[in-house]
Amino acid sequence: MATSWRLKRVRLLRMAMAITFVGFGTWCCLNPQSVIALSFNPPQKGLDNVIYGLAILIAPKTANNFRGLGMVTMLYVVWYFLSGVASANSWIWLPFAVNLFVACGSWWCARLLRDEEMEREKKREKESEKREEMAQDGASQ
Repeated sequence: MATSWRLKRVRLLRMAMAITFVGFGTWCCLNPQSVIALSFNPPQKGLDNVIYGLAILIAPKTANNFRGLGMVTMLYVVWYFLSGVASANSWIWLPFAVNLFVACGSWWCARLLRDEEMEREKKREKESEKREEMAQDGASQ
C-alpha cells in the first residue's frame, strides 16, 4: 500500500519538530556560555528540549498524541506572555518561536491524521459494500 501524501507530510513535520527541539537543546548543553548570555538556564533548558524532541520522535503518531502535544505547547505559549517572560530580553523570542512552530505543527498533524483515518474508513465501507453485493449476486445465481 502506497503511503499517502498526508502521512508523508506528518512524518516531515514530526521530524522537523523533533530536530528543532533536539538542536536547540544540544546547543544549550554543548555551548552553555552563549546561552547564558541570552539569559536562558542552559543545562535545564537544554535537557528539557532534547527530551521533548526525542519524545516527539518516539511517540506513536496518532491524532490524539498530536492534539495533546499541541495543547501542552499552547499552554506554554500563553504562559509565556502572561508571565512577562516575553519582555525579558531581545533573544527571548527564540523559545517562543520554537514552541509556536510545534503547537501549530502538532495541530496540523492531528488534522492530517484525522483526515487520513476518515478516508480509510470510507474505503473500508466501499469495500464491504462491494463484498455484500458480490455475495448477494452469488447467492441469487
